[in-house]
Amino acid sequence: MVLHTKRGRAIAIAVSKTPRETFAVTATLERDGTRATTPTRESLAALKMHFGLTRESVREWMCLEDLPEGAVYDEKTEATRIGFDAETRSATVEVPEYAAPASLDFVLYDERTRTYDEPSGGWGGSAFSVPIGIGCGHARELGASVLTRDEAAGSGEFNVAVLSRHATACTLVLQYGENTLELALNSISHRTGNVWHVSVPFGGPSDVLHAPTREDDVTYGFRFEGDPEGRAGSRFFPAQVLFDPRALEVVRPLNEMDEPTPTPRYMGSLAAVLERRAVGDANLAPAASDAQAIALNVDLASLTAEGTLQAAAAELQRLRSTMHFTAVALAPIQTRSADGDANAPVSFFAIDPKFGTRADLRAFVATMKSIGVDVWMRFVLTQTGEGTDASPRSESLRGIDAATYFQLGSSGGLDSAGVPMTTALNPCSAPTISLLVDALRTFTLYDGVSSFIIETGGGIVRGPLGRSPLLETLAYDAVIGNAPKKLYLTPSADECGAMPSWGVIGEINAKYSQGVENFFRGAPGMLNEMALRLGGSPDIFRSNRDARYGLNNFLRPAPSCSIPPTCAIPKTTTADPTETSDPIARAELAALFTSTGGILINVHALNPTLQPLASQLSQFRASRIDLFTDEFAFDGVRWIDPFTGAAPSFDDVSAAPCLTCLRRDLTGRNRDVWIAYNGSIAAFSTNLPSPSPGFRWIRRFDTSLAASDAAEPTPLVAQSYSVAPASVSVCELVELAKA
Repeated sequence: MVLHTKRGRAIAIAVSKTPRETFAVTATLERDGTRATTPTRESLAALKMHFGLTRESVREWMCLEDLPEGAVYDEKTEATRIGFDAETRSATVEVPEYAAPASLDFVLYDERTRTYDEPSGGWGGSAFSVPIGIGCGHARELGASVLTRDEAAGSGEFNVAVLSRHATACTLVLQYGENTLELALNSISHRTGNVWHVSVPFGGPSDVLHAPTREDDVTYGFRFEGDPEGRAGSRFFPAQVLFDPRALEVVRPLNEMDEPTPTPRYMGSLAAVLERRAVGDANLAPAASDAQAIALNVDLASLTAEGTLQAAAAELQRLRSTMHFTAVALAPIQTRSADGDANAPVSFFAIDPKFGTRADLRAFVATMKSIGVDVWMRFVLTQTGEGTDASPRSESLRGIDAATYFQLGSSGGLDSAGVPMTTALNPCSAPTISLLVDALRTFTLYDGVSSFIIETGGGIVRGPLGRSPLLETLAYDAVIGNAPKKLYLTPSADECGAMPSWGVIGEINAKYSQGVENFFRGAPGMLNEMALRLGGSPDIFRSNRDARYGLNNFLRPAPSCSIPPTCAIPKTTTADPTETSDPIARAELAALFTSTGGILINVHALNPTLQPLASQLSQFRASRIDLFTDEFAFDGVRWIDPFTGAAPSFDDVSAAPCLTCLRRDLTGRNRDVWIAYNGSIAAFSTNLPSPSPGFRWIRRFDTSLAASDAAEPTPLVAQSYSVAPASVSVCELVELAKA
């Protein structure tokens, strides 16, 4: 590489390994800027290379125990000086192997004028820096990545890069075995724009680091320095070690830090970086369409006693043998704050260690795909749990560059989010958008995750004209969005009706659960609301019809009598479900499985008494999925007043919660489905539509009947049907021979 000084000199640098187990750093003066010509003997005689070694701090120069031949030690500056050879115009410094890794920092000193010639474009007092035993690295990929690797030899090189616009100094902290190594990064050789970067070799005979493994890991983190007054939103605390915001996995530090440095909760794992591999094309198949989606919302912490991905895989395999579902939506599993709040993540790349590793996630995805189930992830993207200005607890982003990543108030303070001890991210900041988009991409490309549910948190709509640049980037990303049925949004109250979807983003309809519950609890005037919910009407996108798909959100706390957390889904139950379960809960479940759009339901809602009904409903829906797609919703659904047979009075605020609908089979097979919903306290009798010639009605299920009576489809003798209170009845047209 060629370095340039402020006075116009050009210096070529070469680093080589000598047979004497030393690093030879050779500086050759190619141009004398004072004359813009090749240096003369006179100018070379007065020019010296003024140098020292740095490691933990760029401000503290160390000198070699054995000075190179011809070098002198300057006590005043505590540095070493060596002259240039008149014939070769070069100066060579040999650094013993034991002194690496380090950096050889130098400037040029002119004895005639007694002046220093510093790097061009550098700050006052800065020096050139030549890495020894490490490399400059690059800024092309943020986070830790494998730069080179020789698997046969077990050696290679890591590149580590982190973005911090406002930091004035950065130190890489490494732990291996019982050792802690700190490498201060010189801004001349280890900074490109706003990115600090370095490459670290491993596994070689002269390398400090070994090839990390799960059993013998190497962990890494950073220290940052900046404005100590906190101006312009900075929050730097140099004594603190922070983990990489793009660390694929975080683990406990291998060793305690020396005082006054507090030992961090987590550091990044380099073993996880070596394990990273792109998944095969089979695992990148498009997710199932929203109408086909029966997604179970799974909280790993409470699904099993172990609370891990491995234990969850076994439990969900067992459930899949009894119930049809197409997806598992994992409740937020990103690394959480010290409080353990799922809505207060401290990392968007790393999953919380208590759930497992990224390797465990890949195995979980592979297991689910082997039984025909996609894996989705729910993400909180609007805040981090690194405390507030009043109670800071920086672990990563907040201490790396708060002003770049977080939302600043008018006074320069960080805006707190709605969750205690959280700070709001800035969804309009380009580095923030890049961080979040890349996080989701890694889970798809390297772990095989099919879809994502974005928890908005109320702040994601920030942007010009109400258009969120973060959501727009996600929607058009070739991996995360770019095609329907892969990206969903959970709206908050202040975002309804004004959010563009770019024809890509689906909706988790937050109004669904409450509207259906009000209907079955007997609230009058609910016909219009119930029809909207059953018809899959959008909420957040209701004024933007470029995306009409979504999931009906049925995420509610499980009743106290449901499932103990040590065994989320019981294996057997002997009681009659209709005698032990809440009839309203059974009716709501049936309404969910007979609604247009996909289904998102808590796995805890499938308590012992509801699981048989859920299995029956899921099988029915899978067999008649054509009736519940958006394409059929407008032409194929006819709402009927059960008492008059005419259209319901949707505007009647006193109308009883009684509603029937006919879902027409538009495939030409005449297999219509008639559904009655009774939310009143009294039964009602209603007539079914006249069947087509050669067909008759059969009852598929009735939530008011005992399980034994509802197990098999039953032909109807009469044309009328009595619908019990707080129940749902479903009848289907079939050919006479099959009936």
